[in-house]
Amino acid sequence: MDRAKESIEKAFNFDTRKYKSVFEIIDARWTDQLHQPLHAAGHILNPRLYYKNNGMKTLTEDVW
Repeated sequence: MDRAKESIEKAFNFDTRKYKSVFEIIDARWTDQLHQPLHAAGHILNPRLYYKNNGMKTLTEDVW
């Protein structure tokens, strides 16, 4: 998602007025998807993501 947002910023020449409303929509939808039980289970059951993030202490209490 971060790479997609960076591409959008670059396409609009880093003019926040042009993409601010789009980012608000993206962030709202992205937040809704991340806080679903299925997404949390997929994150924990994927060893590549789980162990990498757990070692970096980036898992939040919401996921547990």
